[in-house]
Amino acid sequence: MEKEDPHPHSQPYPKSVKERCRTSVKAIYDECPLRQGKPFWHYRKDFETIKAGLASFLDRSDFIGAFWEGELIGFIKMTSENGAAGLMHIISMIAHRDKAPTDALMMKAVELCAGKKISFLHYGLWSTGGFGKFKENHSFERHDLPRYFVPVTGKGWLALKLGLHSRLADRLPTKLRGWLVTARNRWNTFRYKERVNDGPADGLAHESASQG
Repeated sequence: MEKEDPHPHSQPYPKSVKERCRTSVKAIYDECPLRQGKPFWHYRKDFETIKAGLASFLDRSDFIGAFWEGELIGFIKMTSENGAAGLMHIISMIAHRDKAPTDALMMKAVELCAGKKISFLHYGLWSTGGFGKFKENHSFERHDLPRYFVPVTGKGWLALKLGLHSRLADRLPTKLRGWLVTARNRWNTFRYKERVNDGPADGLAHESASQG
């Protein structure tokens, strides 16, 4: 695990969360206050909160780390059960995006699933934009699952009629939604450039979904 390599690589991450690993994870979390144009909710969390988050579902989780010259620059937390696996967390350092650590992590996750005879790898809800393009580039496919809403009160019936059971973003026209996302990203970039001086200023609003 300590072996240095002139090329970024991915390898199993130990389940026992050691202090050095938590420090490396915190460094990744604290690199930039924005991810995918939105405030990053892991930014500047304390060690105990980070430890608690990584320690969930340990009995059925695998950690995969991407290293460069002995430094952890990205990792995946993947849980599996009943022939299916899900990516609970995948993130890489923006400063090392030129080495494509997220791509290496994804490849290793697929390899690990194959070794465990896991047929399905789930990666969040289907989406468009950079996140969706990243999934398509890694051969993820959309699978629609039916959801049924049955009103049991008058208020519930009215809510269904008004479409309140769906997210507002899902009810907006595609072009309008894209415009709003762009506007949000630009505003957050401006806001965080003014307030944050210790993170990478470039690419705050353009950080792709492949970086977590």
